[in-house]
Amino acid sequence: MKLVREMAVHTDDGRFGELADVVIDPFTHQVTHIVVDPGGDHQQLRLVPVWLVTEADEGLQISLPESHVRQLQRALDSDYVRAPAKLVTGAQLLRFKTVLALPHYHDESITKRPDTGDEVPIRSCEIRRSSWVVDRDTHVVGTVVGLLLRDDVVHSVVVRSGAPGHRQNVAVPLSSVESVGSHFVSLRLTSAAFKQLPITQALPAASVHFRPRELWREVLGLPTNKLWDDFEVDARTDPN
Repeated sequence: MKLVREMAVHTDDGRFGELADVVIDPFTHQVTHIVVDPGGDHQQLRLVPVWLVTEADEGLQISLPESHVRQLQRALDSDYVRAPAKLVTGAQLLRFKTVLALPHYHDESITKRPDTGDEVPIRSCEIRRSSWVVDRDTHVVGTVVGLLLRDDVVHSVVVRSGAPGHRQNVAVPLSSVESVGSHFVSLRLTSAAFKQLPITQALPAASVHFRPRELWREVLGLPTNKLWDDFEVDARTDPN
C-alpha cells in the first residue's frame, strides 16, 4: 500500500479528510492504523485500522460510512512515540520522516525476574504515556514513558525519573500500582521503595522524544503532561 502524507481519504459517503499520520507496530514495524484529519478541531483526528483501508484512484478508501468513522477512536499524539519512517515494512511511505508507534518495549532482564508482579493483557491496560506517577505520599516521582510487555501482556510500567541530566527509566511492576486515573498513576510504594526498583535499558533515557511544547517542562524537571496542573497534589518532582 502506498501512503502519501495529506493524500485524500474517502468513506462510503465521499471525501472525509486527509492522511495525517501513520501508526506502526513497535516490534514488527508494520502499519497497523492510519490517522485521518477531517479538518477543524485537532482533537477530531481519527484512528482507522489499516484493514479497513484500501487504495483507490482518488486516494484511500475506508470501508465504512462517515458516521461510523466519526465514532472511531480519537488519535492523541501524546499516546505515542515517534519512530523513523524508514523502519516501516510492508508499505510505501512518501513525505513521511517519522511515524507513530505505541510506547511498548521488551526487556528480557526484567521479564525473567522471579517476581514480576501482576500482569494484564495489553488491550486491558489503561495506563497512558505522559501520565504523572506519584508515590504513596502523593509525591511526584516521574512520568510514564512506556510499558514493558511479555508477549501480549503488560508486566511493568516504565517511569522516567530523576533530576534533569540524570534521568533513568525505572521498571515499576503492576503489582505496585495502586490506582490509575486519566492522567496520573498512583503507587503503593514510598519514595524509598521506588528507588530500589530495577532500571530498564529497553529505551535509553536520552532517546525519549519531547515535542516543542513539552520540552520546556522537561528542562525544568516537570512531568510533560501539563494536564496534571489541574490536580491538587504535592507536585514535588525530586524523588529525594
